[in-house]
Amino acid sequence: MARKKKFTTTRHTIRIRVEGGVIHYDLSPNDDQGKSVKVHAGETVKWKASGNLSFIILFAKAGTPFAELLFGGSTGQDSQTAIVQPGKAHFPYFALVSVNGGATLVDDPEIIVT
Repeated sequence: MARKKKFTTTRHTIRIRVEGGVIHYDLSPNDDQGKSVKVHAGETVKWKASGNLSFIILFAKAGTPFAELLFGGSTGQDSQTAIVQPGKAHFPYFALVSVNGGATLVDDPEIIVT
């Protein structure tokens, strides 16, 4: 009797942190850092604040790899988990981050669907 292949979905977490006024991204499960994360259709992505941050993630001009366009969270509250939709492309987005309720920092990372 043939064994069934166990299907597992990769769950990506993008941890947002700010050092020296610059937004940084820690990517898991790969323990990587950078402004780009590579994902596949069917995998999940969520954003998480590190430190006393509030954040908004907005997909606009080039569309979104998810059913949603907008995500948000703060310290102790992750964004909702999104499922990557089919379609290989690069999806730039805006990350707006506020530290301790102060000035808002803006960055332009991307999600790459392969």
